[in-house]
Amino acid sequence: MIRVWFLAFIIVGSSLIATGPRAQSVEAENDGADEELEFDDEGFDDEDFDFEDDFSSDPNTCPDPDRADREAVVGLFQNIRNPSVTVPTNVADFVRLLPEGMRSNFAVMTESRSFQESTYEDPRILMKSENSGVIASFTGHGREDGLRGSEKLEFIVWNGPEARYDFYEVDFPAEDRFKNPATLTEAQRRPIVRQNPSSCLNCHGSAVGTGDTVDTNGEKRYITGALGDRVLDSSGARPNWDTYNFWQGQLPFNRDTLFNESEESRRYLALLKKMEGTPVAGEERNPRLEALTPRISSEDLERTLREDGQYAIPNYDNFDGPGVTLFDQSTALNLCRIGQNLRRLPFYENIRYAIQAAANGCNMRKAIPAEMLRYTNQYFDRVGISNMQELEKRTGNLQMSVAADKESRQRQTFQRLFAQENPGMAEAEILALVETEVGRRGELENRELESNAEPIAAMRYLLEPLGVQVANWSMSIDSGTYSFADLLSLNDGAFANTEGLECSELENRSRAAFLGSPQAELRQSYLSSCEQAALPVTLEGFSAEAVTIAATQVDKNVRPIFLMNCNGCHMTGAGGAPPIPFGDLDALRAEIQSSARFPNGGLGASIINRINKPEGARGHMPMGPRSLTSQEKEYVRDFIGLATAAP
Repeated sequence: MIRVWFLAFIIVGSSLIATGPRAQSVEAENDGADEELEFDDEGFDDEDFDFEDDFSSDPNTCPDPDRADREAVVGLFQNIRNPSVTVPTNVADFVRLLPEGMRSNFAVMTESRSFQESTYEDPRILMKSENSGVIASFTGHGREDGLRGSEKLEFIVWNGPEARYDFYEVDFPAEDRFKNPATLTEAQRRPIVRQNPSSCLNCHGSAVGTGDTVDTNGEKRYITGALGDRVLDSSGARPNWDTYNFWQGQLPFNRDTLFNESEESRRYLALLKKMEGTPVAGEERNPRLEALTPRISSEDLERTLREDGQYAIPNYDNFDGPGVTLFDQSTALNLCRIGQNLRRLPFYENIRYAIQAAANGCNMRKAIPAEMLRYTNQYFDRVGISNMQELEKRTGNLQMSVAADKESRQRQTFQRLFAQENPGMAEAEILALVETEVGRRGELENRELESNAEPIAAMRYLLEPLGVQVANWSMSIDSGTYSFADLLSLNDGAFANTEGLECSELENRSRAAFLGSPQAELRQSYLSSCEQAALPVTLEGFSAEAVTIAATQVDKNVRPIFLMNCNGCHMTGAGGAPPIPFGDLDALRAEIQSSARFPNGGLGASIINRINKPEGARGHMPMGPRSLTSQEKEYVRDFIGLATAAP
């Protein structure tokens, strides 16, 4: 019998009930009835997924799991601000103050696209509370490791009462490799904590000053933070964690499972020894890793791998590991955040039945009155989408592209690792090692379902002409994919059809509500979105055949674009930008050419994807309010086309 996993999050109140990402075999009629599900023989206990008892019947609130951990962490931040309280001045000692559960349950990132750079020897550690209400991360081993961001601890804290994520950054001046600890006073060595800095929101929401995260009609939104500061509003931000069931850069990258005699098992064992304070010969001790309390010893892991052939890393009392549960739990909280943000729209009462109609698969052209349909058509005509069928197709294509993109990037990760370890090895041999490592897991599954496109396309059709950036709902690291893994079931909170209405009645009520009060905000949102919608730029067929000018001219055209718009961040790591040699066209060309053989086109396709994202969407490049012009994008296309076609 096929082993099938299924998980349903049931969140009381305004939260959403989301069909879990491990549902592999779900047969249902169009109305969602008569589901046929298979479970693994072990089944599961409801307590495995319980968000404690922090629920409320108030439709305006979200669940508040891990409240005690949140209060403990915020208490540590308050101690930092209190000069009469002694606090650690280094990352390792501060980590030891975190809740024990977080130090025992963590994901290991050997390659990170965050501000915190990482390696297999000095990974980025993502610690999580039991229900992912608090996530904390560090990287490196000390001030001399040379890794970007190693002087910081970063936190994502779910704020249930406000239905948002709060972001914190703790700087340790004494750990900063650009400062001399011997010259710092006691006060200067004290850590510094900031809530919702722009560096966090640029990566976890829209770029600051654009989109829906901190900008409405040109004005940044501010709130009073937990520490009493006036900070940027983070209600549009969320964790970055790609869809189930594998994560590029995580060790291990697929379903938290290690296999005997694999490169990943060898690397994980080496890290466990560091956590135990007994690193292998030639390895530096890592006091930060020693602050962790892993769930298994290196000796027991070696024995388990030898006897069983594999080991699934646990997470608290859950049968799934930290990577899987981080996705499951964060998805549930994020969906509740989305629902509450919709309820806060000034014109929510106008569109509440339309939202329910979209979630129920009704005909959106019947749910929106003729006058408002004119605005909708104007918006989508401007962005180059002619009808609902095309919108569904594009949405589905974007969703289905996520797995191929992640798989491609993971292969690149292994390729770099094996090339570094075997400098004299031929490329063909290195690629064979890559396939062996990836192949241990069998076929990597794409957990997106084709039916996923329909409800999300309906939400796009309704909300994007009103300025709601549905593209920024997803936790996918590359936003604009509209990716939520398994079937997205929107049937609670702002999406709830609480009266059990049929589509015909929902459509009737929706049209009436659209024309009710208030009208001013609704019409203004339509007008603003239609006027500001980004014009499409088509870059199909970026190949050598499309380039009719000399390569020297291509370089001349593209060099100032890369230097002025890309190299600054990617050279210095500002905003968490990964190291890409935009200042060295030969090196960039080689990297594009080398990665072009992987699924999804490698680095070249990624660059094209990012410069073509809508302004304000996460992942849009260059970061900030200005896109490249059509001519500039064509120059980039020409460069990538030549590099991709090079022998």
